[in-house]
Amino acid sequence: MKTEREVRNWSLSELSERSGVSKAMISKIERGEASPTATVLGRLSGAFGLKLSTLFALAEQTGERLARHAD
Repeated sequence: MKTEREVRNWSLSELSERSGVSKAMISKIERGEASPTATVLGRLSGAFGLKLSTLFALAEQTGERLARHAD
């Protein structure tokens, strides 16, 4: 997700505004400190204009994980 945000040159604030997800939550997800709910993932993928499956595929390609760091 961070990679997609950076490719678009979006700040945390911009993604937050587009998705309705707080900057704090986005930051925690990107750092692997929180696991996003399905609702949050849906909002984020919608902000990017991507299907949820595409967001997962992009995360796998870049080595990003959509899970907690401890997991």
